[in-house]
Amino acid sequence: MILQRYSDMYPAQIRFSSNSLPSGSAKANFLGLLRFAKDGEYAMFADQDDIWLPDKTTILMKKMHEAEERHGREVPLLIYSDLQVIDKDRKLIANSFMRYQGYNGELTALNRLLARNCVTGCTMLWNKALTRAALSASYDAHALDSIRMHDHWLSLIAASLGGIIYADQPTVMHRQHGDNVIGALGGNDIVKRLNRETGIRERIRHGYLQAQLLLDVFGNRMPEESVSCIKNFLSIRSSNFARRVFIILKGWYVRESPLQAVAYFLALIVFSNKPRRR
Repeated sequence: MILQRYSDMYPAQIRFSSNSLPSGSAKANFLGLLRFAKDGEYAMFADQDDIWLPDKTTILMKKMHEAEERHGREVPLLIYSDLQVIDKDRKLIANSFMRYQGYNGELTALNRLLARNCVTGCTMLWNKALTRAALSASYDAHALDSIRMHDHWLSLIAASLGGIIYADQPTVMHRQHGDNVIGALGGNDIVKRLNRETGIRERIRHGYLQAQLLLDVFGNRMPEESVSCIKNFLSIRSSNFARRVFIILKGWYVRESPLQAVAYFLALIVFSNKPRRR
């Protein structure tokens, strides 16, 4: 195995580990890997079928050093970038994933991330402070059921405790094929998007469970504005129709494009039933 050979050649730089059994999901696999990054100053995920562009690390580290100079190294910080979308044969589908999806990468405030995730795991770089914060959570079956995806979870922690900085240029070629757990869809590809959104009730359920877990684990460490943002979002579940409309619009828990914003707004209104405790 290639990775094993490199680990044998450079034991001080590369640590090889493999699971004897499948982890069960991408999020469980990546969150399980966090323990290997606990002593590192910075960390990045690498998907096996994606291609890093040559200057990825340089671009992200430059942004990270600038952010740490402003905020300090003890603040949980996450840097992420745009990416290119390619097919299984490396043919370019879209030069910008963010424009392809209809996302604005600068909109990473907590209220926006509670509504949707635009932070792609394969482009992320984060510091030790964020690793330590993430590792303070226990990733048991309940937590993994509550977390939608590993990149969404880390971005929520960063947004609520520290900050997220966007690099508006591709650093990765993301391979789009039938085996992707959550692949790229064009923002204007209405038929495919509606087919994927047939599980909207489950997506809304996950959103609330994830927000509640975030509050339970990190609420005592968050600034008051983050706590209020999450509590207001969670209160949508138990509110009447008029109150739901008011909370959503006041907190601006919506997505970017008009189509996505309207669809998510209506979904929150219709499907925000309070989940039963387990």
